[in-house]
Amino acid sequence: MELPLKERFARTRENLRHTFDETSETLKHRRDELKHRVEHGRGRVAQAEATVLEAAADGLAKARQALGERAAFVERSEKALREALVELRAGHAATLPIPNYDELNVREANAAFIPLHLADLRTVRAYELKHKKRVTVLKELDARIARGETS
Repeated sequence: MELPLKERFARTRENLRHTFDETSETLKHRRDELKHRVEHGRGRVAQAEATVLEAAADGLAKARQALGERAAFVERSEKALREALVELRAGHAATLPIPNYDELNVREANAAFIPLHLADLRTVRAYELKHKKRVTVLKELDARIARGETS
């Protein structure tokens, strides 16, 4: 026995809603997964860029030592590379010297600064300034940087 037309339409409409909901959830899941992969990829690229800049700065440091007094231009280049490295690392959480930095509260963040070298402190400060802007954290970083702390 065949169902009345009105009932067939209602079932078809319900099937379409169900299919739409399933498809929508699948697409949302795939979108979220893709966003995660893209962000992870950005972090990996930033890490690779940082490695290249570090190697270049280290090479310039060796060249400066070999040149002695005639190395003023090399020293300026080395400083510029180190500044670029700070900015690059400050651009992405994956390149920070503190793992999971974004998840730390103020007290945990301040404790994590203790073993850091001056360049790493400057990197974290630049990141903090670009992202969270926590006044207490920035004051602590500024104080450590002013003292020229290194571990």
